[in-house]
Amino acid sequence: MKSEQNLTPRERQVIESLCEGNSNKMIARQLCITEGTVKLHLNNIFTKLGITNRTALAVIFMDKELSSAQEGIRNGALVGHSALRLATNAA
Repeated sequence: MKSEQNLTPRERQVIESLCEGNSNKMIARQLCITEGTVKLHLNNIFTKLGITNRTALAVIFMDKELSSAQEGIRNGALVGHSALRLATNAA
């Protein structure tokens, strides 16, 4: 997999919304952009990360969030409510 460091802040927002289970239409409404722009962002993200679909994208970032949450809990740090919720549910 290619590096996620090249992702723009807007692409990261699209990923976050996608990982919350939102459709392209809902992502567009949430970010005040068109559905076509969401699709463009997703295609750019897929290219940058070397993946081909939104399922792979969600798996990558949900795994990353879960790992961060578990590490934060082990270190006694609060890493965010969604990460904390994920780690709690995984335990």
